Amino acid sequence: MDSNATDKTYILYTDGHLLNPKLKNTNIDFIGGTNTGKCNLKIRSFSSVDEGSYTCKFWSRGSDAHYNVYNVQLKNSPVVEITRRPTELKLILICNPSGNPANYTLGDWEHWSEFREHIRNLEGTPDGTLTFLKSSNRLHETDGIYKCKALNGIHGTNGHLYQIGTSLKLRQETIKTQDISHDVNVTVSGIKITFQLTLDKIEDFTNYTIKACNEMGCNELTAKITFANRPEPPTNVSVISFDRNLAVSWCPGYNGGFPQTFFVEYQAENEEIWKLSGPVIDNRKIRMSKILYDITPNTRYYVRICGLNYTDITFNEAPTMQDAVIHGSVDRTIYSEID
Repeated sequence: MDSNATDKTYILYTDGHLLNPKLKNTNIDFIGGTNTGKCNLKIRSFSSVDEGSYTCKFWSRGSDAHYNVYNVQLKNSPVVEITRRPTELKLILICNPSGNPANYTLGDWEHWSEFREHIRNLEGTPDGTLTFLKSSNRLHETDGIYKCKALNGIHGTNGHLYQIGTSLKLRQETIKTQDISHDVNVTVSGIKITFQLTLDKIEDFTNYTIKACNEMGCNELTAKITFANRPEPPTNVSVISFDRNLAVSWCPGYNGGFPQTFFVEYQAENEEIWKLSGPVIDNRKIRMSKILYDITPNTRYYVRICGLNYTDITFNEAPTMQDAVIHGSVDRTIYSEID
């Protein structure tokens, strides 16, 4: 069985009924054998790194080879966000679900009071918008919290098919503020708008853009909200051996709310001191890599990755430690154990 899950070039996973020995201590298992007549590939803790095409090649007696190709992708329930689009005559709320598969069914909008009392259900448009017309004789009956619901057939971690997004709750009041007029600090009237945010999930810590408009135009301000914590350990560490260097790649963990950098530590089997290579700046891509030079041929090396922001430092846990043997000839296998 072959796979292109981690590279555009197909990788040999099994040879007959035997698992590629270079996949030892990874998340790949082979189940079956000639005694059972079964041949199953098991991928534990499947992640986006394992997505791709898997090809099973087999023969029947007296016939040519047959191929079965399986395209494997993660499916996840929608994450729902609501955006506001104010115009001169109306206010439009837009329900923006994102998930896989991307075929969504939108439910009714829900109108709640600021004290979590359900007021009514509202039917929006098929494309997920809800429109309010502006009026000079403004009543407060439309004030409150608005929620939209979306499903794509995949249950969320909360066990529900429908996933709910909540628009921002705001409070508006007239205030006096300061401004500069002809180099003089003067008092002017203004409007203070207070947004109340509930930050109880990692995805809530992001950039929030506030856009204000009047008849003269618009202006906006972006506020970045970060969660102070140490970064999560890197995962899915892989080592590729070349003639005199190692190519190390990994998947970054959550950065803890601050920019993070990575360091690669490596140690020859007969040495006691770890050597340090880096830093590698987080580029916010799924996989990152670092080349280790001046590697001694025919030597086994241990490799580990650490992530660092100014809050704390974290290493990938011991079970993900990689080891590799460097041969005198060029070896471009992607597996982290090289015999």
